[in-house]
Amino acid sequence: MATYYRSINFAMLSCKERNIDFFESIIHSSDDAIISKTINGIVKSWNPAAETIFGYTAAEMIGQSMLVLFPPDRQEEENIIIEQIKQGKSVVHFETERLRKDQKLIHVSVTISPIFNNNRQVIGASKIARDVTARKQAESRLRESEERLALATIYNGVGIWDWNLTTGELVWDDSMFALYHIQRNNFSRAFDAWEKSLHPDDQGRCGQEINAAIYDNQPYQSEFRVVWPNKEERYIKAVAKVFRNKTGKPIRMLGTNIDITERKLLEDELKRQARMDYLTGVFNRGYFMQQAEHEFNRNARYGNDLSLLILDIDFFKQVNDNYGHKAGDTVLQKLAEISLRILREVDSIGRMGGEEFAILLRETRQDGAMEVAERLRESFANELVAIEDQALPVHFTTSIGLATLSIEDKSIGSLIKRADNALYKAKRTGRNKVCIAGN
Repeated sequence: MATYYRSINFAMLSCKERNIDFFESIIHSSDDAIISKTINGIVKSWNPAAETIFGYTAAEMIGQSMLVLFPPDRQEEENIIIEQIKQGKSVVHFETERLRKDQKLIHVSVTISPIFNNNRQVIGASKIARDVTARKQAESRLRESEERLALATIYNGVGIWDWNLTTGELVWDDSMFALYHIQRNNFSRAFDAWEKSLHPDDQGRCGQEINAAIYDNQPYQSEFRVVWPNKEERYIKAVAKVFRNKTGKPIRMLGTNIDITERKLLEDELKRQARMDYLTGVFNRGYFMQQAEHEFNRNARYGNDLSLLILDIDFFKQVNDNYGHKAGDTVLQKLAEISLRILREVDSIGRMGGEEFAILLRETRQDGAMEVAERLRESFANELVAIEDQALPVHFTTSIGLATLSIEDKSIGSLIKRADNALYKAKRTGRNKVCIAGN
């Protein structure tokens, strides 16, 4: 792959020769498929992530047409893409379907850019592809749920309630009893009978919203949780209108309820996917940085303690080279599993890229952070990771950099940089150790 990237003369590779290895390392460790092809669509390079996403090895794909990956009904897409590339135009965040080696259809988001020679002639294309199958499937299930919700409304799948504000009597139809799993003879027809069915954390807010609709003429539309007698929680969407007499006094509130549990769970799953690293199950870099920024600002304001660990697997490239990238993935997953087992619920761990992870230790001083870091380091070093199709397990160690928030840190970037420097010191001085920033 290195030879190919030299021959196509990327502008970014016109720097000194030593930067080529760094560039290749980025391609090698990327979670996205990075592929290059000729202007005729013949594959010239194929990184490890491309193997993972599409199932073909580099040896199987280099020299082959990209059409191998195209489903029969999408073959024409390649001609359209090549025509765009020939004109020097990029195709950005194009979502489509491709075929894996096992003939499984996957959804991918691709960005394809032209490769130019020194004369600004287009000689090929570079492609970055990301597997978005899980997100597309979740979105599809969400659409189906919303369609079922619409059909339920049309065909009377909605519970209707009528509350007499003068007498206090609350009347439910049969669908309401089904939504709340309450027997008709156990319902007192009083407002508190409904209120007792609500999740305790939602009761106060729901009461405020009801009062705002009745006394402040606010529109009423709410979502809340109810707790069935068997302790199962369900999500309800409620809409209502308040009726008033000629003097403006509220006399009646008429509304509907519908179960939106499936939709809410799907929405939660989409949110979870947006913030999680798909391979390890810990936070991705973007969401971890949001958490770190928020925690830095909060701790700087209130003077609380905060420590940061940055850790990196020692000689991780050798694991991939000796055992294959699937083994490397298993090691990354094992590191995340051990970390989540040792860390507290209030702590946060994120995958920063490749084999590097970061951990936020809330309200933790340097001595406490050192204790956690040593527990992690020792646990990793003592773990033997069983690898499929390998007779012997894999052993791995980590180097860890530790930094604790101090007055010299004016931003989260400063804290991260100090932890990073401590990590590099651990690498330089023998690996499989913890180094503290400034020590």
